[in-house]
Amino acid sequence: MNQGVRLNSGSRSTRTGSSQGLGKTIALLTLNHGFSDPGLRVVRLVVRKNNPRAQRLYESLRFHPDGECTELIHGEPVAFWRMAIDRETFEGADTP
Repeated sequence: MNQGVRLNSGSRSTRTGSSQGLGKTIALLTLNHGFSDPGLRVVRLVVRKNNPRAQRLYESLRFHPDGECTELIHGEPVAFWRMAIDRETFEGADTP
């Protein structure tokens, strides 16, 4: 039984008019697809601590803090926040 999935938030987006809201749309599509599996209970992700824009996006989708970690990226330590959302929270969210 698949109970969870982990997503890494490492992509960069541009700030042109056409990309406004693209990250949220992609995240919602991904969450809808993931939670269509009745066995999936939780989605977890990591987001760089120096990326407040991504943190705000995930908070707007009702992800909650779930710890922190450091991972090596190109041999250098990078600090991340862990965030998670469970099925009940996602299904109770007001999403477009």
